[in-house]
Amino acid sequence: MNADIAAQLAAPFDSKSIGKLPRVTCSACSNAKGVGHCEKHQRAKCSTCQAYVSTQHIHIDYVGHADVTHRLLTVDPEWTWEPVGTDERGLPALDLGAGGEPVGLWIRLTVAGMTRLGYGSCPSGQSDAVKVLIGDALRNAALRFGVAWDLWAKGDRSDPSSENATGHAAAAKRGTKPPTAPASPPPVGGITALRVDIAKAARALEPPMDIEAINADFHQWSRGKAVGEADEATLKDYLAHLRKQGGSP
Repeated sequence: MNADIAAQLAAPFDSKSIGKLPRVTCSACSNAKGVGHCEKHQRAKCSTCQAYVSTQHIHIDYVGHADVTHRLLTVDPEWTWEPVGTDERGLPALDLGAGGEPVGLWIRLTVAGMTRLGYGSCPSGQSDAVKVLIGDALRNAALRFGVAWDLWAKGDRSDPSSENATGHAAAAKRGTKPPTAPASPPPVGGITALRVDIAKAARALEPPMDIEAINADFHQWSRGKAVGEADEATLKDYLAHLRKQGGSP
């Protein structure tokens, strides 16, 4: 990637492309799961960001999925993305919540011949979760190329999941209330469940391992294989390897 392409990717967006992302500033409201507000505050539709959110919040500037995609197409019409891993059906491997619902997605974004990782997240029970995760992952990966870096830099990085601009706020813009978790979550098993267990075991290590560290460790442990292409038996052996490192049987 040359300097001219890098400069085009990092160019500031015009004001029409910049939206408002709500950030709750009351810890009690943030921790009130299922309610969204504490005893001191209320949850209501904000006239600025159109989100159903605690009245105790601020706004952070962000650029949405469509504008990020337009920037990528303008700079490199042949840009591509792919999931870091796939499940037993060949679909993108998703990080799952406690009830088995999609909450995270790792991707590789390739622009002008260069590839970088990105991660998308969404609230548990998010409507159209997979679409939301793809959009958020693309925005996150595009940041690694400088896209909207100036807007991301304004946010607090202590809680990356709170910067998902397409979660509850997007539901409010469609005229619906934020979704709740499904009453009967889908069963989780096979390779998908193994990847979730591997991520948990890796985070429990000292020091904890993120996705890039897992990929590198698996590549070394398996003598050149990619974790996203491993079969169920290999993933089971690797999970046992991680648990042994952490002192678990």
